[in-house]
Amino acid sequence: MLETTAKLPQGALLDVPCHGFDETLSRARAIWLRGQVAQFDLDKQSKSVIGWRALVGDMTAVPTEPNEQNTHLATIGDATGLQCITAEHCGLVVPDIIEDASLFTMAIVYVPPAEGEARTLLTLNSGYSGGDSKNANYLFVSDGGGMITAKDTKGSIELNTPATTAPGQPRLLTVSLSRDQLAVQENMGAVHLAQGAVPGFQSRADLFIAARSHRKGLKKTLGSSAILDVMFWPRQALLLPRGPADKAQHIALQRYFLWAY
Repeated sequence: MLETTAKLPQGALLDVPCHGFDETLSRARAIWLRGQVAQFDLDKQSKSVIGWRALVGDMTAVPTEPNEQNTHLATIGDATGLQCITAEHCGLVVPDIIEDASLFTMAIVYVPPAEGEARTLLTLNSGYSGGDSKNANYLFVSDGGGMITAKDTKGSIELNTPATTAPGQPRLLTVSLSRDQLAVQENMGAVHLAQGAVPGFQSRADLFIAARSHRKGLKKTLGSSAILDVMFWPRQALLLPRGPADKAQHIALQRYFLWAY
């Protein structure tokens, strides 16, 4: 064991919770659903997940309407998360996560299955909190077993990029939308950009985890993965043309992923 009387910076202390990432997110008023047992509320009988309380941000993810006690905890090494099952509604939703969804960043840490596909991971849907269901739209990010897709359902903007992380290994996906620009990054790799039309997200929206909506159908979009962390930054595009605050949040996210996984 090494000992020192010197005063070390917080990032050098291995036992500091989150290595300061929680404080960085708090300053940005971001939301962090962290994969640790203490953040999950379980049904006493079925042990299914009935709530995932944010470590940062005063919000809770709750089961989607079709999710009938389908979501249980997964343990991957020292991490805990949601276990998703192919064609089963295991999704959760954070209602009213943003007031104006034209500018945001969402990120997820998950473990793709060794066999099969992770499929739908995150969806920002304006069809419920937004109030205008006829003109509502949603943007989702999906892992098709080797191809990452981020797109909206109205065909306004779309980005596809090959996955590089081996199945069974933790994968960080970061997605930013700034009006008509979309960006996706896997782990610390290249940032892929696409430009299209404004998808019409100038309204409140809900964040769906491992689901796209409250619809009972769409089971073919539901895959298998273990979801360990979900982060959301309202009004910040970490990957797109950005300022110092966006860059600082992006660096903190990457450092957290390196430390934790």
